[in-house]
Amino acid sequence: ITLPGPSVGATENAMLAAVGAEGVTVIENAACEPEIVDLAGFLTACGAKIAGAGTGRVTVKGGQPLTGATYTILPDRIETATFLCACAACGGTLTLRRTAPRLAEPILNSLTESGCRFSCTHDTIQISRDGPLIACRPVISKPYPGFPTDAMPVLLAAQLGAQGKTSFTETIFENRFLYVQELQKLGAKLSQDGRTVRLQGAEPLHAARLHAGDLRGGAALVLGAMQAEGESTIFGVKHIQRGYDNLEAALQSAGARLKTVEIPIKV
Repeated sequence: ITLPGPSVGATENAMLAAVGAEGVTVIENAACEPEIVDLAGFLTACGAKIAGAGTGRVTVKGGQPLTGATYTILPDRIETATFLCACAACGGTLTLRRTAPRLAEPILNSLTESGCRFSCTHDTIQISRDGPLIACRPVISKPYPGFPTDAMPVLLAAQLGAQGKTSFTETIFENRFLYVQELQKLGAKLSQDGRTVRLQGAEPLHAARLHAGDLRGGAALVLGAMQAEGESTIFGVKHIQRGYDNLEAALQSAGARLKTVEIPIKV
């Protein structure tokens, strides 16, 4: 099987299908993200025969009998990035436990450039930001181990209050910047040129009515609204809830003032 691109989802689906098929399947142009290695580790613990996970060529010997297994999955590196960016945006100190600093290096590097300080162990990250936020260097999304495309929206949102200019370039997915026009409603000074968005930070933000059209863009709107003066309303929270384990409660525990409400449908 030759995949059209190193997509995590496509690679995972191909691996799962190959485990259940008879014979040897070779997956070319496979994604190399940690989540691929993690899925292969779980399937191997269950009895599957998989080699090459984490490289562009994965070999699966299918049709093997599978059993139950006890397995600890990786921490969610995009969820980690979201909470780190929330603290960077709003200031203060936040400690994340049961995470993996080694998987968060790209976001740690960008936030360090912005003036954040970190203290890490093998499974904790403490971030502190008590001074002014400084615009990080331009960010370009790349396949692992480059900057993850899913973390770019929350980093961009965290930079809205930073002093200086920077830019964000998306090289993996098209139409990834639909959330930018929503952030502009908050007063963010953003301009888009094709796959690059340029930011002039440190603009005062004000409350607005926002619409989340996708998961990561929706998380960016939450972070933007947390920095704005006044009470913002974000519609389409179902997109955000799809990718986070109760983001609302986690942010509330850190001092954020937000809540999800049901809006009755008029008939």
